[in-house]
Amino acid sequence: MNHILPAPHCVQERLIEFRKSPECRTIHDRAIMLDRHMIACYREPTSRRERYTEQEIEGMSIEELLEIFMLVPNYFFEEKQKRCDTCRKTNQRQGPTDEISDFFNSAEDLYIKMHDELYFFEGDEEYTDDVGCAGCIWAYPTEWYSSLYRDL
Repeated sequence: MNHILPAPHCVQERLIEFRKSPECRTIHDRAIMLDRHMIACYREPTSRRERYTEQEIEGMSIEELLEIFMLVPNYFFEEKQKRCDTCRKTNQRQGPTDEISDFFNSAEDLYIKMHDELYFFEGDEEYTDDVGCAGCIWAYPTEWYSSLYRDL
């Protein structure tokens, strides 16, 4: 069973509109709009987080939506499904893969050579309920990337 679900359609529409707006100022957020095959999905697997009804979602601000959902390229979503499923089954958090970006991997490779471990900006490779998905590239890719480069 897949535990990473696409967000309801209304979320996808709102996130895409936000990413195109002047209020969206980060380079990463604007850059991902170049990919026409974007999908909004829950940041954390639904088996580890509550699901929201469309009525609850309709009343959320864009900031609240971005805490729960993210807009990612289709290929990232597909890989995220696999990685989150592995983590859920093994309680071992997953690092980046060749499928998502050679750029992420070169930075991750450098970090591993320096520290002999995968990089998480919170927690470590073992999934725990108190840290949850925080610190993981698959739930927080923008934050993961920024934090990795600060720590290098």
